[in-house]
Amino acid sequence: MLGKIIEFSRDKKDLTIRLPAPGKFRLGETVRITRPKKARTMKQNSFYWCFLTWCISPDGGNLQDQGHFSVDGLHENIKVWFQERHGRD
Repeated sequence: MLGKIIEFSRDKKDLTIRLPAPGKFRLGETVRITRPKKARTMKQNSFYWCFLTWCISPDGGNLQDQGHFSVDGLHENIKVWFQERHGRD
């Protein structure tokens, strides 16, 4: 759920957040506040999936020889490798 910070206290330890809908929080509950992540644009996303298709194609990267026959499977393998190697970077 995204909210908008409305104001800070003088010591900047307390803040007021406005939510777009009623929240299901309880008084005293610990919550995590993070900035929204940047997402790929539709054009970038389309290029990514086209690149994966090319990687699998015999006329491209020919990853069929290594057992990759679907872009979804290749995407999952890349995701697992990346998370093991780089964590959440």
